[in-house]
Parts: sequence; C-alpha cells; structure tokens
Amino acid sequence: MLSAADNELLTRTGADTPMGALFRRFWIPVLLSQELPEPDCPPARVTIMGEELVAFRDTEGRVGLVDPRCPHRGANLFFGRNEECGLRCMYHGWRYNGDGVCTNMPAEKKQLAREIDRPVKEKAFDPETQILYAPSFTSLVPIGLMPPPSKEFSDIRFVLGDARTGVRYITGPGENAGADAPPPNPNAPATGGEGGGGGGPNPQGLPYLKPPYGRITAIDMSKGEIVWQVAHGETPDSVRNNPALKGVNIPRTGQSGAVGALVTKTLVVSGEPLATTLPNRPRGAMLRAYNKATGAEVGAVFMPAQQSGSPMTYMLNGRQYIIVAVSGGNYSGEYLAFAVPQRR
Repeated sequence: MLSAADNELLTRTGADTPMGALFRRFWIPVLLSQELPEPDCPPARVTIMGEELVAFRDTEGRVGLVDPRCPHRGANLFFGRNEECGLRCMYHGWRYNGDGVCTNMPAEKKQLAREIDRPVKEKAFDPETQILYAPSFTSLVPIGLMPPPSKEFSDIRFVLGDARTGVRYITGPGENAGADAPPPNPNAPATGGEGGGGGGPNPQGLPYLKPPYGRITAIDMSKGEIVWQVAHGETPDSVRNNPALKGVNIPRTGQSGAVGALVTKTLVVSGEPLATTLPNRPRGAMLRAYNKATGAEVGAVFMPAQQSGSPMTYMLNGRQYIIVAVSGGNYSGEYLAFAVPQRR
C-alpha cells in the first residue's frame, strides 16, 4: 500500500511537481480536431494538469494553445475575437498569435506598436532554457461581513465591510485614482495589510505571515525544480517604520501585489507593486533588473509610482527601450520609457 507521501508524489501533476515535470516532457492530446472545426472558429477552453489554457485555430488553419489571460490587463482571451491569425482581446484589442506573441496593438501609436508588438509575450518563459520566471506574492487579508446599508445597495443579507469603516465599495479601474483620488481622512482608523498592501487589522500593525511578501522565482520546467528565488520589492513603509521593530535591521522583505515581468536574453525586469519612502529618495517605486541565471540584482531605476502594467521592450533606431505603466494613489496613470545604456 502506498504511503501518503508516495501517493502525493505519483498523483500531483502541477507545474512545480516531479510528476508534472515528467508528463510535460511528452506530447499530450488535449482536444479533438473537430472541436476546432475551421479557421477563425470560436476558441475552446482547455484544462490539462491543473493549467487553464485557450485553444484556437487561426486564419491559416494552424492551432494555437495559449494562456487565457491577456498580459496587458488580464482579460480572458477565451472571449476574444479569433481573426487575422490570432486571438484579439476584447478589452483593448491586443492580438496574440498561436505562439503567444502579440502581433497588434491598436490602442498604441502606430510607430510604437510596430516596434514593441513582437517581443510582448504571455508568460515570462524562456523556451531555450525551459525556465519560467514567476512573480508571486503572499497575502492574508481578513474579510468582514455586515448588513448592507439599504435594500437598494444589495438584496443579500451580508456584504463585505468592517464595523470600523463601514461597507466596502468595490470601484472600477481608474476610479478614485489620480486627480479623482479623494483626500485622506485623518480620523479614519489605521489598517495594516499583509505585505503593507492595506487590509484588516494585524498584530501590532504587522503582517500575520513571514516574509518574503513578494518574490520572483525561476523554475526549471524540465525538472520541476526551483533555480533561484529573490524577494522582490523594498520593505513596505508599514513594516520598516513600525514601532515594534525599532532598532531591528530588516532585510528586504518584498511586497505583496501582482506584477508582471519582462524576460530578455540576460535579464528579468519587473517593477515594485507598492510605493515606499526612503531617506535617499522621494516616495515612489523601483524598476528592478535581475540576472536571469542567478537572480542577483544588477540594477534599478526610480519610478514616481508603482508598476500597474507588465513591462515591455522595443528597439528604435538601434537603441533598446523598456516601457512600463505606472499609477497609484494620487498619481495618474502614465507610461515611462527608459533607454537601455549603450555599450562603449
């Protein structure tokens, strides 16, 4: 009879498991051809070994299998339009071919879109080395329930809220941000979240969970092994300035928040999800670059606000640039473009 440990070893097929790594070395059928009967037909959902994917047959009859989430804003590509040799996201119209490469950005200026569309891919994955570079974070946010303020607000008995601050209103993207951000309420009760990201009360204002709160992990997909892992993001202000930690030397904890990463030939580039204030710089966030082979940080540049969209790279007139979307708090959203230093 198998032990519990052996049973787990043999039955778990996720990307980070030994059996999952073994299965991923072989071709595995996931659909019948008739489920994608003709070019530009509706896409199909696929679930295989714990991974959610979208399959489609493009204009030329080729089959593609891609991650369901558009890397621009996370919209589900299953609801996109299958046209012109790719799936077009219904949110902003970005189109991805069967290799997951963005081939069209209609919302961008023509010259910029032409330069940056090809490097934009759906996952921070290097097909040559079979290594996935995965940003992730740890968070534990208490959820409170309370009666709705009125029947017009909701007809269910309880909604998300806190007895100290009232019902929580869920706003849409961009609402109450930038120039529309409401002034802070000095009488509002202090709240601390996991990794400094806001949320419910925590012991002495500190997160329940141990750091790192945010990290980037390099995973060898051919072996199912972690190659390296680094804490990503400066220690949040709510942790570094907490009176309970006065006099304690706190190493970088990383930050809780979702961010995308850009992979180049030698680097992994990603911005911080939270803004912080340090003695040697104004309030803002950093765009950090890590050695792709070792995870060592090799450079960082200041941004006036935290990253709000995945970084992208393009080349113009022989010069390489990195562009990233930033926004947060009372800082309106904008794109920042950084020129990569040229070799002399």
